[in-house]
Amino acid sequence: MSFKKIYKKQQVPEWSDAYLTYDILNRILVPFREVNLLVPDKDLIMSNIKNTNIKIDIPDELKNRVFLLEEQFYHIFEDQINKISQFYEIQLSILKQQITELQNVEKDEHKKSLKLIYNRAKKLGQYIKLNIQAANKLISKYEEYTKFIDTTSSHLKEQIERQNFMTDKELKQIKEDIEVAYKETQWSIRDLKKSKSKSQPQIYLFGIYLGVVLFLIANIAYQRIDIQESNIQNDQLYFPMYMCIGWILIYFWFLSLTIYVWRKFYINYQAIFLLKNTIESEFAIMSKTAGYSIMYLFMLVLALQIEQNTYADQKQLMYHSPLGGLFFFKTALGPMIMWCLILAELFNPIKILDFKGRMQFLKIQIKTISGIFINNIILWNQEQWLSLSLFLKYFYFTIYFYVLYFSNDETDEESKIQIDYKNIGGFIFMIIPIIYSLYFSIRVGLYKNIDMRKKIHNINKNIFVLMIVIIGFITSSGYVYLMSVPIAIYVSYIDIKYEWNLLQPESTNKFLRDRLAYPIYYYYFSIFIDVILRTVWLYTLVHNLISFNLLYIFGALEMFRRFIHNVIFVESEHIIHIGEFKAVPDILLEQNDPLLLKQKSFFERIRAGQNIDNFIKQKAHSIQNMLDGLDKSNISTKMV
Repeated sequence: MSFKKIYKKQQVPEWSDAYLTYDILNRILVPFREVNLLVPDKDLIMSNIKNTNIKIDIPDELKNRVFLLEEQFYHIFEDQINKISQFYEIQLSILKQQITELQNVEKDEHKKSLKLIYNRAKKLGQYIKLNIQAANKLISKYEEYTKFIDTTSSHLKEQIERQNFMTDKELKQIKEDIEVAYKETQWSIRDLKKSKSKSQPQIYLFGIYLGVVLFLIANIAYQRIDIQESNIQNDQLYFPMYMCIGWILIYFWFLSLTIYVWRKFYINYQAIFLLKNTIESEFAIMSKTAGYSIMYLFMLVLALQIEQNTYADQKQLMYHSPLGGLFFFKTALGPMIMWCLILAELFNPIKILDFKGRMQFLKIQIKTISGIFINNIILWNQEQWLSLSLFLKYFYFTIYFYVLYFSNDETDEESKIQIDYKNIGGFIFMIIPIIYSLYFSIRVGLYKNIDMRKKIHNINKNIFVLMIVIIGFITSSGYVYLMSVPIAIYVSYIDIKYEWNLLQPESTNKFLRDRLAYPIYYYYFSIFIDVILRTVWLYTLVHNLISFNLLYIFGALEMFRRFIHNVIFVESEHIIHIGEFKAVPDILLEQNDPLLLKQKSFFERIRAGQNIDNFIKQKAHSIQNMLDGLDKSNISTKMV
């Protein structure tokens, strides 16, 4: 990868204007290199043009322009170094003020604030290091292309070396002070210093988790094909319960991936959702979900093999699974064991395993169910439950099964338990999130100050979905399935237009919007996928005769669609309500703080001067065009 790309990639996003303008200065140096190549005698290069004892047959106009460009390069370089120095001093002042304000912070927030301030100090150190690398690279190119007789290049080096940021003493002292404060609170200094990116052992552990999960999934897929072909009756009882748990685990896999994407692109989801306590990191959620997934998949593999053995014994077939005979395991109890483990952790009152995060999660669920509260996190959570409509349907059947199972005296006669999956109870559980969605859309329409078209579309969307699902439950006519397609496309249009704020006709990014956080191709891919998967989602809600294998896949695809929706929806909210994508938040300081106003004024001055830099870049380009038109064979050098 070229240095230019590395330089751009490693920049702190909100500080991008404060970095040295490497691209412009590098572009100005190109004509010097070309003049150097045009001179036949390699010892007679740019510096010799100034020597009155040597004459080079290069047009006077070109010489004058090159000399002028040389002066402008020096002045721009000097201005850029001064800009870096000014920004460094402003950031040092902000860091000192933040440390001063720490004494007013509550104990619960003290650790988090210390880590954020330390992270800012680290980012500032990286900012200085990257700028020094860029400056040294430009000076090296300058010396190579010009080799001036005077000491201009040494002047450039002196310009950098006399700056305060070269010694970095104050910044180092600030870091040391934060480390001392961190130690005094009995917290691990390793926790403070660790990089934002996860260590290699954690990545390897995650890889092992994923490898085991994928192996078990492959094993299950193979067995599911055998069971479907054999038409094992008990499969209709057990697999839907396992499928229900599987959807929840898949949802949390995608949730952890969603948080990872938000953090990678500096989407401030905590400010949007007003989260007081940080819910576990994406890797913590992934690791926990991976642990549950391995237990779940192992139980499912075992249950499937036991069912195959039982079926083979009943039919007197020559089939026996070795794993199914190793363990004494009641197939019907597998889902119950998993739910007990999940609920035990969720409702565990002991202050371990991210107690604050769990309590916050439960409060959000209770507030959503109550229907009294309404804010961003409640509305977002209600949308998550909409994707879990199928889960609720089969969760009802799980409860229904265990009621029959434990009320049956002959528990060994499990095959006598019969479940009708068109039961009205399962249907009611399935439409609860849709009714809630309609209720919240009406409340938002009444009380929230939003676009009238958005209000109407959101209400219509939920009415149409509820209507088609009810009709699908009453009748299995093929016309119902055909009607679900345009409704699904309409719902997808509302997602894309009003939830993601895309499809803006005057946008510089075709069919999207002007400001984007992610690569542009991700949005086009998401639009295409959302239309297809919305159709699949509505089809599964309407259709009652889908095979369980296909239903499991369709449910998993809805979790994937929800992941895509969450990633873009919160990014859109960030742009509307927060604006900038900040890797370094300005904590502990008010918006009208003099230091933050000074920082704001600094960036405004830089942006106002960018037109001048681009003008000089264009002048360098015009000189390049002149050089391209010169014939090297007509250029000669001679002593006067």
